[in-house]
Amino acid sequence: MRKLLYGVVALLVFVSFASAALVDGLQGYWQFNGDGSDSSGNSNDLTVTAKYSGGLLGQAMNLGGSTSTYATRSSDDDAFDFGSSDFAIQVWINWNTTAGEQVIIEKFSGQNGPGWTLTKVNESTIQFYCGSAYEISTTIAANTWHQIIVSRSGTSLSIYFDNSNLLTTTIGSLTISDTTMPVLFGKRNENDGRGFATSGMFDETAIWNRALTASEITSLYNNGTGMILPEPATIALLCLGSLVFIRKTK
Repeated sequence: MRKLLYGVVALLVFVSFASAALVDGLQGYWQFNGDGSDSSGNSNDLTVTAKYSGGLLGQAMNLGGSTSTYATRSSDDDAFDFGSSDFAIQVWINWNTTAGEQVIIEKFSGQNGPGWTLTKVNESTIQFYCGSAYEISTTIAANTWHQIIVSRSGTSLSIYFDNSNLLTTTIGSLTISDTTMPVLFGKRNENDGRGFATSGMFDETAIWNRALTASEITSLYNNGTGMILPEPATIALLCLGSLVFIRKTK
């Protein structure tokens, strides 16, 4: 019985700290469960001008393909000006239509920057632009949930689509220029004016100030069903409780 108890405790501790690793460096986490609140603990809440529908996990933000439906931060956040630092962006998105260019998420100004933008350029191309364009070509099905991850680790930039690494390229010491524009979902910034509105749903979007590992990306993909990240405060209590439980059982 004691061996079984220790096994359960060890598993609990492993799960607790594994979950803690996934939220390490989390700067923004938007689940879109009826509002634009940030679950990262950093209070980077969004203003949302859209309705909500059943999503990948819980509800999702549903954009209707118009520049009047979007989500945005109310101010400039230095945490999302990546510069030359490592970062990772995850978006779960389900397009109603894959026709034309549709902006996914950006912190960008005008047509050419400064800043960065992640967009679906056409029916088969996803692009991350930050002064230079980095693209993947793949099959993008409408009415299907897709995970997109952009991750920088040192001098390398990777783009994953549905847990497949479709691009890893050397970017050297590239510095992504800062902009005072806020993070914006679902359309191109007002300084551009071309719109590029998204028609589709967003769920489980997150930004980290570090790169994600391939195994973490696989965990987040979870065979296409996604994963809800625990709130940092919850993780801290779970880890503490696990350690206290171990102490009591010794």
